[in-house]
Amino acid sequence: MIFVPGRGNARHCPWEKPRLKFRLPYRPRSAKLLPVSRSKSITFPCNVAAGRAAGLALRQFLAEQGFSDDVLFACELSLAEACNNAVHHATPDQRQQSVTAEARLNDGWIELTVIDHTNGFDWPGTIPPPDPNINAGRGLYLIQSMMDEVSYTRSASGNRMQMRKRMVDRER
Repeated sequence: MIFVPGRGNARHCPWEKPRLKFRLPYRPRSAKLLPVSRSKSITFPCNVAAGRAAGLALRQFLAEQGFSDDVLFACELSLAEACNNAVHHATPDQRQQSVTAEARLNDGWIELTVIDHTNGFDWPGTIPPPDPNINAGRGLYLIQSMMDEVSYTRSASGNRMQMRKRMVDRER
């Protein structure tokens, strides 16, 4: 047998040190787990169908992280309502600009964000239950009911609705 240095035949070669093999991801027993931030962002044309597709893609991203069906439903519904509001309240000129939806896992929270370029609105803070006799106007109430924290910011660069849900429910 011929021994070639650096070729991984250390178990047969007396002058080479054996290589350590680890399965990835390797973490020494003494290492602490650091908080991981994962996210997915989707920019889509300002129309209802594209908003629905973005919401479903972000739901799939959250499902891959192991969240329960209840959490997935709350996140999907909140994203759908926020995207629909961005589309329905856009003028024809504003519909030429894109909308961005994002899901981020960070510090124990699921953070959902929708950024649009509409005229925006004044966030009322607490939203009362809608009148059961009307056919529209339930979106903000549903979002506030499903999420733990909701905020809305208007600016010249775009309006940002941020919805947060605590990460306490995982299946895996």
